[in-house]
Amino acid sequence: QGLNRQMQEKKDITEREKIAFRAAIERQSNNLLNLVNQLLDLAKLKKGADDPQWKRGNIIAYLEMTAEAFRLYALEKGVNLMFYSDIEASEMDFIPSYIDKIASNLLSNAIKHTDAGGKIDFVIAEGQRPDTIIIRISDTGEGIPQKDIDNIFDLFYQSPQARNISGTGIGLAFTQMMVEKMKGEIVVESQLGKGTVFTIILPLKNKQLPYIYPLKEDDKTSVTHSQKPIQGIEDKDNTKTLKNESNITKPIILIVEDNSDIVLYLKSLLIDRYEVITAWNGEEGLNAAQKHIPDLVITDLMMPIKDGYQLVSEMKESRLLDHIPIIMLTAKTTDEDRIKGLRYGVDAYVRKPFQHEELLIRVENIFENRRILKEKYMSAITRSGSENKLCDDANMKFLQTITSIIYAELNNPDLNSVFLADKMAMSISQLSRKINGITGYSTISYVLQLKLSKAKKMLASESISIAEVSDACGFYDASYFSRVFKKEFGLSPSHFQKMPDLS
Repeated sequence: QGLNRQMQEKKDITEREKIAFRAAIERQSNNLLNLVNQLLDLAKLKKGADDPQWKRGNIIAYLEMTAEAFRLYALEKGVNLMFYSDIEASEMDFIPSYIDKIASNLLSNAIKHTDAGGKIDFVIAEGQRPDTIIIRISDTGEGIPQKDIDNIFDLFYQSPQARNISGTGIGLAFTQMMVEKMKGEIVVESQLGKGTVFTIILPLKNKQLPYIYPLKEDDKTSVTHSQKPIQGIEDKDNTKTLKNESNITKPIILIVEDNSDIVLYLKSLLIDRYEVITAWNGEEGLNAAQKHIPDLVITDLMMPIKDGYQLVSEMKESRLLDHIPIIMLTAKTTDEDRIKGLRYGVDAYVRKPFQHEELLIRVENIFENRRILKEKYMSAITRSGSENKLCDDANMKFLQTITSIIYAELNNPDLNSVFLADKMAMSISQLSRKINGITGYSTISYVLQLKLSKAKKMLASESISIAEVSDACGFYDASYFSRVFKKEFGLSPSHFQKMPDLS
């Protein structure tokens, strides 16, 4: 619905965007159809009302065709999918539609949860028990936590690493039911950070049926992998598109989301007004945030490697990132979930599915609130001796730290971005983005504001020459000091000093 509305309402939509939107709409329609079909098949399986067609044929050749159908998909993700068999040929009684769905679920999951450069092995071997065959799919991906392994085949169980690619908690439960329908068993082994192995053991013969028809070529169903990542408005790895951040005038928004269609939709909503970068899980999101110091993060909750809660927690514990506001997208709608997110530091929740107006208003409100807060920070940091209600705020503490360094080094000719970045243990760009995120100023502009603020106070409260004020505040050129002072306050230092009631 969202992408369709964007196609209808967006006036300057490009042909490339139309193609991407249509592909996403078609894919989501297919996903919905597949989900409905899966639920119907699941209901039939549970009731014993299905009437699957058993066939007898060469299972090795059949599975090799399935592996081949996924090889290109894997290569596009930079994953090497290899098919091995200890058996040249083996006649087996099986249900073709079940085998296709089982292999499709497991291979899709393995590809999704394996990073570029990883490997997936699809192995067929003789079973240790007589007249059985082993189908093993192993990957070098992120692995599955033990707490999820214990529940991984439970119907509707959902977890970021639980391998239900549709996000519905149906896929693996359905897979197990189909395996058991063919009198087999499925087990999983996994180690976090090392990979996962699914092993299926199936009997070669169905001794309960008097006659089984031979397998024909048209018995092979079409194997699809609808979760395949797509090219959207820009290339996938668009965290690299911010080549010169110093020239960027629009706020930077980081989207952390593992569903390519949602990323496409979010980018279509935001790209006209904001610089948009993306990451595909919490780990990538944290790295992108550290690199670019965005003005806002929009993150999903359920993601592989690191979920949204972990991302928020690590950002709020980082002095570099703790000032960045975060919007969380989630289908979880309980009060408990929202309270948990707020405790981690989430600034706003947007429930899926969402109206695009709601998201845009929340983004605009956050930026407006931050603008007001930036003014309060600058007012508080430049006031002297007044009560500071923001003293316990993490951003204020950061400003107090760097402000103390600046005031202590006002007469240091090497007081610049390089010097301050070194003192704060940040890169020059990280420090500039951090200060800008809190105050709206670049590092050098912030230093200038502090110098001018101190000069203004000195001129108002002391009988001192303008040259002495200029030197005391780190301006080594009195004429330059006069120019920037007048530009900031509308009066030259001499006129300002002559004004009555300055105290």
